[in-house]
Amino acid sequence: MPKKIFYPLVVIIVIFAGYYFGYDHGWERAVENNQEAVGEPAEKRASFLIFTNGVRRVFTAAMYHNLSADAYIEAANPAIIQVKKSGITWGRFFATLPFELSATCLVTGTGERFCNTASRSLKFYLNGERTENFLETEIRDGDWALISYGLENETRLSSELVQAKQILDE
Repeated sequence: MPKKIFYPLVVIIVIFAGYYFGYDHGWERAVENNQEAVGEPAEKRASFLIFTNGVRRVFTAAMYHNLSADAYIEAANPAIIQVKKSGITWGRFFATLPFELSATCLVTGTGERFCNTASRSLKFYLNGERTENFLETEIRDGDWALISYGLENETRLSSELVQAKQILDE
């Protein structure tokens, strides 16, 4: 095969392979599964509360507000998340805020660390149910979440869950 044909053919194959294997097929999978495509416009509201050792964390400081066009909290009610695109997970939303959150550790915007120990742990609840893969879960309209760090205490946890559920009702 002459070089004039071989090299352009190789380039075309490489471009096609890069596109096909590097392309995010999430949209096609979402359509196949009868779900919204990732990144499509959406209008969803959800809420969250974070408690550390029984103390409710508040996000009234301006540094937390309107940080992403896809999902954000506002000054008027910083416990309510406005979600503007489908496919946004809780982890992706929290990554827009100026603190760190993983399955085992919360580091606040002021540098306070709340990481799992032998006696205290970080727990995630979605719509009242303990959820192990919380950060990978897509935010749905009407969801309410509780992130709680501290000693296992059923009375305190029940109170925190009630408060978390009430946010969207206000």
